[in-house]
Amino acid sequence: MRTAAASLHHAQPGDPARAARAVVETAAAPEPPLRLPLGADTPQAFDAELDAFRKDMDAARHIALSTDHE
Repeated sequence: MRTAAASLHHAQPGDPARAARAVVETAAAPEPPLRLPLGADTPQAFDAELDAFRKDMDAARHIALSTDHE
């Protein structure tokens, strides 16, 4: 793990100064988002998670709807 971390050190694609600025600006926003995707690869990862969540919800929707009082 240390070897891998050392090889990645200072090789990340993101700009730390821009990330810090984005965090500060977002924190100061009147209604900041619950999650703050930083980096070009993050929206794609978020989209994959949302797609998986939607697939699970669609598969279980009938179960959720069947549990209400009649």
